[in-house]
Amino acid sequence: MSNKPTYVFSGHQTFVLRAHWLKRIYDVLIHTPTALTDDDAVVQLGVGKNMVDAMRYWAQMTNMIAPHADGGWQPTPIAHMLLADDGIDPFIVTPWTRWWLHWQLIQSPALTWSYLFMRMNGNDIDIDHAVRDIQNYVGTQNLKVPAVDVLRRDLQCVQRCYVGTGGDMSNEESLLCPLTSLGLMHQHDEHARLVSANRDDVPEFLFVATIADAMQKTARSVMPFDELMWGLHAPGRIFRMNEDALLNRLSRLEFITAGAAQYSDHGGVRSVQWANVADVSVVDTALRDVIVGASR
Repeated sequence: MSNKPTYVFSGHQTFVLRAHWLKRIYDVLIHTPTALTDDDAVVQLGVGKNMVDAMRYWAQMTNMIAPHADGGWQPTPIAHMLLADDGIDPFIVTPWTRWWLHWQLIQSPALTWSYLFMRMNGNDIDIDHAVRDIQNYVGTQNLKVPAVDVLRRDLQCVQRCYVGTGGDMSNEESLLCPLTSLGLMHQHDEHARLVSANRDDVPEFLFVATIADAMQKTARSVMPFDELMWGLHAPGRIFRMNEDALLNRLSRLEFITAGAAQYSDHGGVRSVQWANVADVSVVDTALRDVIVGASR
């Protein structure tokens, strides 16, 4: 069995993520698991063929659907919790769900997301430079290197998910994509630019879940502040937090986790300790915000 990673650079058909697509796919798949591949998929979903492909792509990349044992697709547990008619956020209007989708995309096989938010140096997104970087990285994995045009379309689609077309927040595309409201990317002259901020709307337990995830992925129970700010899978990079905002969140970590994790600054050495982090359910930790909110 091959341990090589699998990356995806197309499938969105250049359409940005649209919140109502996820709800529409959910509603159809709970009754017809083969809806996305049936000959009448365009009728069931009410869109053109290219949009059917794009809807499937976005539902997969955001972890809202998974293969069905008998063929076709089925909603994931998180999709049931969020998108059911009596779900927590079927129309994706809350910050929790929008930040969750952003995080899922970064962890998905869509390498462009992890490149821009976890691997790219600097804040300005130069498409040509990014294409070369991604091609070089994929080459080091001994995988087929995607064509320049494929990567350019992929990068441009990601950019439009966050800033819309030309940075115009009033256009239809910007209004439809739930990621534009996160304020992670602005148009700056010829390039888009990643923007750091306080990120007060990032829910506490989602922030905590990203710390647990980063520590689990690196098999560590102690993680220095710099790695939480700038390392691979770091919450500082994923959410584009500034240092003061990250420090403020970390100062509350012991309270939020009921003592399971602690932030310390002794002798200028800043770090997080989480003794049993390997046993933590990242998804359950992240969901605590919305579960508590829904029960009120």
